[in-house]
Amino acid sequence: MTELASEVYTNLIGPNNTEYFGAHLRFEADVGFQWGSAKEQFDAYTERLFARPLSLVYVACGVADAAEQYHTYLVGRDRPEIRVLSKANLLSANSLARLKGMPFDQQAQVDYLVLLKSSFHAGSGASSFSANLAARRHLLTARRDAPFLWYEEDELTFLYRGDSASFMRVAMWP
Repeated sequence: MTELASEVYTNLIGPNNTEYFGAHLRFEADVGFQWGSAKEQFDAYTERLFARPLSLVYVACGVADAAEQYHTYLVGRDRPEIRVLSKANLLSANSLARLKGMPFDQQAQVDYLVLLKSSFHAGSGASSFSANLAARRHLLTARRDAPFLWYEEDELTFLYRGDSASFMRVAMWP
């Protein structure tokens, strides 16, 4: 997994070490409305994206064309210059075949490692994946010894409908 994540990350940032916005979108068919629709997530994430000087977005999602959907949304917001990519766009054919042979949770580990290094991360508060990622990102800051109480206080993460993750904060943080 780390080899695949390294390939994705290296191809994503390129030789210029481009900073990027990491988006965990969760609008697969198995989720309910508490997660928010794709458009609701796009709206909330884009507000945070536009507040930063970033022109590259990495999307993690179980929907195969989620990156394309988000790019189409950004084009509709008059921002066609923002590139939106996913691991499927960034892996070689052999690596992509290897990834597709893995269970979904192992595939998600590749996304986790890439999102961990993003300049800013946006995810859904109802997602333990995004909540755990936010907590891990907190540990990478100078405030790592301070209690992790609010997801946006480090200015590293936004959780859409973050109140739904409040029980996770208590469970994850000693």
